[in-house]
Amino acid sequence: MEVESIKLFVRRAKESNPDYSPSSLDLDYIAGICNYVEGNPLAIALCASRIKLYTAKEITNRLNEVLGFRARNIDIASKHISLFDAINRSFETLSEEEKSIFLQTSVFRNGFTLDAALTILEVPANSSKSVEEVIESLLDHHLLRLEVNNSGRRFKLYVTIKDFVDSQAKEKLSPTELYRLRKNWAEFYIEYMQGLSKSIHEKNAKQALDEIMEEMENIFEIQEVFLKEEPEIATRGILAFSKTMAIRGPAIIEQTN
Repeated sequence: MEVESIKLFVRRAKESNPDYSPSSLDLDYIAGICNYVEGNPLAIALCASRIKLYTAKEITNRLNEVLGFRARNIDIASKHISLFDAINRSFETLSEEEKSIFLQTSVFRNGFTLDAALTILEVPANSSKSVEEVIESLLDHHLLRLEVNNSGRRFKLYVTIKDFVDSQAKEKLSPTELYRLRKNWAEFYIEYMQGLSKSIHEKNAKQALDEIMEEMENIFEIQEVFLKEEPEIATRGILAFSKTMAIRGPAIIEQTN
C-alpha cells in the first residue's frame, strides 16, 4: 500500500509541477507523509498539490498547516484548501442516502464488518441503494478503506475522516436517530460478543479471539455511552465480555492500549 501511495503522491505532484522529479531523499519524506495520513488519497492529493510551493521536506515539517489542522482561518483568497474542506467536497458529491449511511458509520470504533453494517445501519425510506452498494460508493470516494487481517475483512475510516464524520453526525442526525443508532449498535455487539465468547471453547478459538480483539473498542465504548443513562445496557456489555476476561485475563485489555 505504501508504494501505491508514493506513486499517487508523485503523480499528483507532477500535475501541480510537471517538472517535478523526486530524489531518493524526497521519496523518503514522501513515504513519511503517506504514512502520516494513513494512505488517505484525499490527504495525499492535498499534500502533493503543494509541491509547487514547498519541497517534500518542507511539506513534512508543516503537515498540520498544509492539511488545515492548525487553523481554520486560512485566507480563502490564497486558494489553500484544508483537508476538512477536501473531505467535505467529497461528502457533498454523495447522494442523500449515501450521506445518511456514511454519517451512521460514526457509531463504530476501530471500523466494522459488512455483517455489522447490514445489521446496524439503516437505509433511508424509499432508498434505491442497499447498504452494500453505499459501502462500495464510499470506498470509491476514498471515504472508507478496506482492511483484511486475521479476523477477516473490515471497513475503516481514516482518522481524519473519522473526525469529520463524528462532527457531522452530531450536527445532522437528530437525537432520536442517534439514540436508535447507538441502541442498535450496542445490541449487535453485545450479542456478537456473547457468540464469540462461546466459540473460544470450540475448535475455532483462535479465530474467535482475533475477532474479539478487533471489537474490544466497540465493547468498551458501549459501557462509556450507556453507563450513566442506561446502566442495564452497559452491564450487559460487561457480562458479554466476562468469559473472555476469565480465559485471557487482563492481558487482553493491555493489548488494546
